[in-house]
Amino acid sequence: MDEIPKAPVQLLADIFKDPDLTEDQKKTCEKFLRDRFKMRRSMAWVSLLALLAVAGIKLLYPPAAEIDVVWLTTPLVGIVTSYYATAALRPGN
Repeated sequence: MDEIPKAPVQLLADIFKDPDLTEDQKKTCEKFLRDRFKMRRSMAWVSLLALLAVAGIKLLYPPAAEIDVVWLTTPLVGIVTSYYATAALRPGN
């Protein structure tokens, strides 16, 4: 059976306990664990804000309501949904 992934805090604790790692290696591991999902999270937030902007424009500007923007919103919904579903299913991330 697959091992349940550890939370980043548990991984950091294991890294700092390891006597074989140098201080530079520990700092590198800490930075990686802290920043590893920063771009994914940023992409999800930008996509969510773009979806809200499209919805706001369609609500506030009546002629824009007639324009079909499914080609734009579908990929954005996919990005947001996949990020938040992954974050919910793997809380250690």
